Amino acid sequence: MTAAEDRLARIAYLLAECPPPDMAAGSGRCAHGPWPCVITQAVWLAQGCDRGQVRAAYQAAEREERLPHWEAEAAAGAG
Repeated sequence: MTAAEDRLARIAYLLAECPPPDMAAGSGRCAHGPWPCVITQAVWLAQGCDRGQVRAAYQAAEREERLPHWEAEAAAGAG
């Protein structure tokens, strides 16, 4: 294992990804901000996921996120 790989393995061990929020309940955030937060993305990269995998996971989370209730109500009223 190279020194760079060893550092990444240590970072991945020390950090823990945030669990996905309850998107069905309208929560798209973890303690650090919108999920997946930068901590979660850093862990995924340190674990060996490439940027494409991280981007795909982020886009999937965005697709599943519901509109805030005020936007959903406005959209329902307009329709």
